Amino acid sequence: MTLKEWRKANKLTQSDFGKMLGTTPAFVSQLETGHRSPSATYAKKIEKMTNGEVTAAELLGIVSTGVNETPREFEHAATLQIDLSEDDLKDAARFGLDAKEIARRAVEEKLKQARLKAWVAENQAAFDAHAKDVEENGLWSEELRQF
Repeated sequence: MTLKEWRKANKLTQSDFGKMLGTTPAFVSQLETGHRSPSATYAKKIEKMTNGEVTAAELLGIVSTGVNETPREFEHAATLQIDLSEDDLKDAARFGLDAKEIARRAVEEKLKQARLKAWVAENQAAFDAHAKDVEENGLWSEELRQF
């Protein structure tokens, strides 16, 4: 909770809160807008005054605020039927191999290779243009080389 949210929830003006804190309404305003950071002493005092609802760490910028901790639903993986002989499955289990995990990783690796190949093909014109530019004009840093 921010200082401003806490103050408003407790129906206090900046002047009221400033008096409680032993400072001015302008100082409270600067804290709320982020134009000024409190000293460690003031930050601890504010944390105590707000019963920990506004923490000294947040006021001092030690922890970030606004982190979304809402649980996220994960998509379920599609089921893939893989035909392996019963003997191969038994042998895999006997050697401590997880056939499903091996198959999943193999598919992921092949997809990674296919995506890279497609990306290179999509960007081939840019690669060719760069190579032509280097061939015609050289590298921008050639005169800086010491070898």
